[in-house]
Amino acid sequence: MAGMLRGLLVAAGAALALLVLAIIVLPMVVDPNDYKPQISQAVESATGRSLMIEGDLDLSVFPWLGLAIGKTELSNAPGFGEQPFARVDEVQVRVKLLPLLSRELVMDTVVLKGLQVSLQTDARGRTNWADLAGGGQSGTAETPASSGDAAAPALAGLAIGGIEVSDARVVWDDRRNDSRYVVDDLDLSAGAIGSGARVPVSLSMSLSGTGLPEDGLEPELEFQVAVDAAAGTLDLSALRFTLAGLVLEGDLAGERIASDDARFRGDFRIDEFSPRALLVALGQPQPVTSDPQVLGKAGATLRLAATPDSLELSDIRLQLDDSSVEGKLSVANFARPALRFDVRLDAIDVDRYLPPGQEPAPATPTGAAAAGAGMIPVETLRGLDVAGKLFIGQLKAMQLRSRDVNVEIKAKDGVARIHPASASMYEGQYQGDISLDVRGATPVISMNERLAGVQVGPMLTDLIGQERLVGKTDASARLTVRGQTTEDFQRSLNGKLSFAFTDGAVKGVNLVRLIRKAQATIKGKPLPDSSEPEQTDFSELRGTATVTNGVVRNNDLLAKSPLLRVDGKGKVDLPEQTIDYLLTVKLVGSLEGQGGRDIQELRGVAIPVQVGGTFVRPTYSLKLESVVKDAAKQKVQDKIEQKLEQQFGDKLKGLFR
Repeated sequence: MAGMLRGLLVAAGAALALLVLAIIVLPMVVDPNDYKPQISQAVESATGRSLMIEGDLDLSVFPWLGLAIGKTELSNAPGFGEQPFARVDEVQVRVKLLPLLSRELVMDTVVLKGLQVSLQTDARGRTNWADLAGGGQSGTAETPASSGDAAAPALAGLAIGGIEVSDARVVWDDRRNDSRYVVDDLDLSAGAIGSGARVPVSLSMSLSGTGLPEDGLEPELEFQVAVDAAAGTLDLSALRFTLAGLVLEGDLAGERIASDDARFRGDFRIDEFSPRALLVALGQPQPVTSDPQVLGKAGATLRLAATPDSLELSDIRLQLDDSSVEGKLSVANFARPALRFDVRLDAIDVDRYLPPGQEPAPATPTGAAAAGAGMIPVETLRGLDVAGKLFIGQLKAMQLRSRDVNVEIKAKDGVARIHPASASMYEGQYQGDISLDVRGATPVISMNERLAGVQVGPMLTDLIGQERLVGKTDASARLTVRGQTTEDFQRSLNGKLSFAFTDGAVKGVNLVRLIRKAQATIKGKPLPDSSEPEQTDFSELRGTATVTNGVVRNNDLLAKSPLLRVDGKGKVDLPEQTIDYLLTVKLVGSLEGQGGRDIQELRGVAIPVQVGGTFVRPTYSLKLESVVKDAAKQKVQDKIEQKLEQQFGDKLKGLFR
């Protein structure tokens, strides 16, 4: 036993002596620079590219097995010019020797200085890195690259002292899309990387290129990250990303991160910033808005939950100028996204964000949204799977004001529907049901909308700037349109309408004054002075209409007031914006206080009033001369008959009728 022990000690001593001898002698007798040609040849055999090592190679053995490489460059792929694909000024990699005996890889800080990489895509779409990325025969975890029968032994542990990348430059030159981007002054610093250990990471760079400002951008990123490969966890904290005044901060945690069932949760915050200033800094054109002060401030906080195939945002709080948004949103199945949301907005004036001179929309919340959409993105809508709720406390859109707006939106298989939709507006209520069908070649919009108790005067004032009609309104519409533009919608409008106004007036025309003026002209008398407003009051105004290809026809208009009774029929051509309408007016009340008794003789007589012209300039005309003559003739006949009846009794009654 003593002899065996002595033999073992001798063997151990000899091994130690050889190791010490190798540590001392090997660096003295072996110069790694002598192997530059062999290294270059091996790289060329493997990649087809030439490797030029201009700087020195330094080798260390104990306690670190290390290699330092000086200036080195790798040639470009054939057909991409003489500029090297990559070059580096200095690389330092060191591995502790003794832990390797236990299959543990313990590395010192990896240093990379002056890295330059040129990534190129030619006009045909070929890249200068494809042969490096996928051209080899490297194995996978299931199929090792080695041709031997046994797989290489796995590492028992991995630890990296850190990573330092300084003064790096990456160029992306895409000739196919005519774009070029340069990442310059790239510095990356990461602390010690070990299983479960928290690692500080910082990244800074300057970025310039196509579509970016001349001075470039200087994004910065900092965070601390801990990855436990055995447990499959990720802990990313103290995240801070800055870009042109935008600051994003947050934390993110992950579970089962290497599996298809990975789970991530995080909280993020965007500090208040100016979207308009950010666009300027990014070199992007500023949107032209009616209010140049909008997009002045914004911010956000939210909570995130994600998997490889889904995303859920909750506790969303967004601030845009004077508007605040709260809600949640989720997306499932990224291949065919299914979007779900529930959003509440306190107040917004959409008109402030629209270009100046935007044309007004139909006088309902959903109609305003539909008219403002412009061209309908058919292909996008056909692929949508959306279901959600939207509440807006106060809304102004296309000059239309409403509050407590509630809508539910659903879209699937090429059919989008807004239903139910409701809002309070102008002392009344709105209810709507709108659908958009893009399954066919031409989009079809169907609308079923109702107004109840709405004061139409203030609504028209906001919408078109003129109070042409006042009164409390009850109205309904069932309409369909087809096409892609406003012109298409006008010419394809079909359906039915009904309306009823109470205690109101038609502004811009005074029918009584119009009749008095016509009669005064016939009799050659001056029109009596009057302070009456240019309007026709009514206690009731109602009717129905059919719409055919944009032409609205009404045959049952009825208006009543203490003075007048009006019947009407005719048409309004929406595409041509013209009016062709006949009113039949009867004076039914006393005209005392309405300018005298000068037209009392027309009481009960049907007076035709022709309405024509355009929406902007309507015209009113009446041919009263024949009506007056007929009335006078009838009056004479009535007097003659009255006298004859007094003289002869009932024998001649009705003779002149």
